[in-house]
Amino acid sequence: MKGRNILQQVRRFSSQPGPLTRRLQDTDMVICAEGFVFELERRGYLQHGPFVPRVILEEPAIVLQLHRETLRAGTDVVLACQYYAHKEKMRLIGEEHLVEKINRKAMELAHQANTEFGGPALVAGNLCNTNIFDPDLGDANEEEVRQIFREVCEWSAQGGADFILGETFHWTREAEIALEEIQRVGLESVLNFAIYSTVDGTPERTRDGDTIIEAFNRLKNKGVTVVGLNCFRGPFTTLPLLDNVINQGYEGELAAIPVAYRTTDDKPTFWKLTSGSTTHFSELEEHLATRLDFADFATQSKEMGVRFIGTCCGGWSQHVRSMSEALGRTVPASRYSPDMAKHYLLGNDSTLSKRNMIRNLGAKNV
Repeated sequence: MKGRNILQQVRRFSSQPGPLTRRLQDTDMVICAEGFVFELERRGYLQHGPFVPRVILEEPAIVLQLHRETLRAGTDVVLACQYYAHKEKMRLIGEEHLVEKINRKAMELAHQANTEFGGPALVAGNLCNTNIFDPDLGDANEEEVRQIFREVCEWSAQGGADFILGETFHWTREAEIALEEIQRVGLESVLNFAIYSTVDGTPERTRDGDTIIEAFNRLKNKGVTVVGLNCFRGPFTTLPLLDNVINQGYEGELAAIPVAYRTTDDKPTFWKLTSGSTTHFSELEEHLATRLDFADFATQSKEMGVRFIGTCCGGWSQHVRSMSEALGRTVPASRYSPDMAKHYLLGNDSTLSKRNMIRNLGAKNV
């Protein structure tokens, strides 16, 4: 795979449907488990702030285990843990020299986990916001952004990615550059925007001023496979934006990858749920969405025709399993889905002590 010819890939891409398109043709919904950097931080293997997944190289068995968990929960996509493993983020922690090694290892671990489970999932490479895009800086800035995307796309393609998912884009133009580089290596694409809220009731826009449907159409006209939203917004405030796009006449495959936090109409992004200080990410824990929220999200997405769904920051395998089961699937982790009939306080198993059940204590006494 490492030396395959990029131009040959482009010809294959343009002449026939790729793996992602075929999967969308063959199934009603595609689930993509994300949220790796937050889950790694929760387990003590990643630092809030930089959010660089150096654990890929330091303790790869940890990342492999995370992939196993999402596969057991029913993900249709093994997303390589490349989020914030690009040159700019690696520079920030003084390890820019490891950028190629970390990306290649991330692809290797994704394939290894998928192979362990018999290869049921697609394996995707991962691009993300560079945090340096600035349209006021002109062509030189665009070229710097392009080179960051180009090398990750090439390592992903050489590592056997079925498609590349790019995400958390605030700028339409940055997403366009990402799409151009994905297409350069001949792979299909999922491109997702992270949309800030507005304070004056005007339509939400990307930072270049495009409405959501305008941004989506710009990418659609350039050949994106799936376009949608990720990050910033939880399930309750992501789907309304996509519903608006659908009602405005958008035609094409849509993605919804919300954060696992309970954003509301009054506080539509997770930036508004906290004090906005340096403790922001720690404060978010009290707003964690439940697995029931994600089950509802999955069924609502299906009803709307949003067919590429998943979990972003804060979400993990319990949310993925709930989405899978809400869609009528039985996955390996379903073996341990709740059986509350056997709970000593809340159950109804005939062999349990009735004297000790909560319903026999009275609600006011618990």
